[in-house]
Amino acid sequence: MVAPVVRALYCLFVLLIPPRLAGAQDLAQQIAAAAAAAPGAAAATPAAEEDPVAKWWRDHVKGSFRSKTFASFQTTLEEQRTVRQEGLLRLEINQDLGQGFGLFLVPQWKADSGNYVKEPWMNFRDSTFHDPYFSFNQGYLRYRAESFDVTVGKQIYSWGTADGYNPTDYLLNPWDYQDIPDREKLGVFSISANYYLPNTSFQFIVMPHFTPSRIPMVNNRWLGVGEPARDLLGPFAKLALPLIDFIIKDGRKLPPKRFENTQVAFRAKTSAISGWDLSLSYFDGYDNLPVVSVGGPICVLVPTLGPVCVGPPKTVFPRVRAVGADFSTTFGKLEVHGEAVAKFYDAGLTTDRMPVVIGGRYVWDQSDVGGLGLEQILFVLEYGHDFDLHKRDNPLTRDLSFFVRPIQSTIISRVGFKIDDANELTLSGAVNFYGPNSGYLQPKYSYKFTDNLKAEVGFDVFWGDFSIKPVLIPPGLNQKLSFWGKWDRNDRGFLNLTYLF
Repeated sequence: MVAPVVRALYCLFVLLIPPRLAGAQDLAQQIAAAAAAAPGAAAATPAAEEDPVAKWWRDHVKGSFRSKTFASFQTTLEEQRTVRQEGLLRLEINQDLGQGFGLFLVPQWKADSGNYVKEPWMNFRDSTFHDPYFSFNQGYLRYRAESFDVTVGKQIYSWGTADGYNPTDYLLNPWDYQDIPDREKLGVFSISANYYLPNTSFQFIVMPHFTPSRIPMVNNRWLGVGEPARDLLGPFAKLALPLIDFIIKDGRKLPPKRFENTQVAFRAKTSAISGWDLSLSYFDGYDNLPVVSVGGPICVLVPTLGPVCVGPPKTVFPRVRAVGADFSTTFGKLEVHGEAVAKFYDAGLTTDRMPVVIGGRYVWDQSDVGGLGLEQILFVLEYGHDFDLHKRDNPLTRDLSFFVRPIQSTIISRVGFKIDDANELTLSGAVNFYGPNSGYLQPKYSYKFTDNLKAEVGFDVFWGDFSIKPVLIPPGLNQKLSFWGKWDRNDRGFLNLTYLF
């Protein structure tokens, strides 16, 4: 690792030397050449390569540094800042301990200019409201045998076959939603056991502690409450932010750390049917996104509902049981896939639902598109729909209208144009037809300077209506809501630089 970093710093130093110091640059090169030719220099090189620490680092540690710059075109009620920068240093340490045991650690250091990163370090649950400066993305101990393996620690799972959104995978890991287009999974402390048969595998997961998704705070433009607040409160819209902050932070009620709150998941996967990959899954735990509840100790008698007990608003995480399935198969160059999960919530806190995604992936290789000056074209097209199974029974709860149900009548697509090994253009997007039409589009161009250095430049574009007229207007009249429209002031450009070592 040391040599690449030194080389990178030297190159940066040379680029920054002004012309009037060119003589100093030549002098530095002469000194370096003289040092390389000095007696004993050749003998010193093998000794450095044999250093056990350097050898261990080279054999067991990989890493990356990523710099991200986001430039939004407008301010929002929640955030007046238009430019945010973020840096992420991540290491991957993979150590074989012998006798089938292995250790895998992914420590990371993160900082940004927008206060999305604010906590000193992660707690055991990884339940901080903001991203921590230091955390473990993953970290676990694994034992492998011939037909099974067991893993204990903080892990990230990947279930499902869809490309744009995986309903069967959604409940396993919480998500970091501090930046919606740049969201990523959070690891959970868990015990995972896999058993392997020919063409079939079984996975059983136990999660002793619940980890919630990390949602935007009131100083974050991705909270998406600005336009509705302006519609309802006009110039006093900012007065709503302290109440929202109280509900999200002070009112958050995590499931207690008790044995009965342990979460479990199971999946059986098989390719025994020729040409088909199939799986069935089950989850019993908590939804990682909360609902807002006003239940409390003050009880009143409502004629149509009976006794209703209310209190200060709070966010609670409903217990959910989910049964899922997915498949994938191929017809020549066409890959077809689909997945669905039926989710049943305790106490009617939110609507029982079944999100379904079905679609395909097709690849044209160089023999098909070489005449266009391309090496490959990848085309993915999917349709997602979220079916209601049973409407919410509890009158005192509401979904946290943030990233709930993102695929109600939605077309999801991705087209990738690989020009050569260094150049690639990708267009990704989604159009939601539930309510007023809304959508998201991301054109992105990637360029690889070397195998270790890559740049990405692109745009995130949102559209859709998300305005709520004053409450005096009867419900259903002049009320325009859409999923992606809540972020229609968040259009932006971005530049990402990634260095691997």
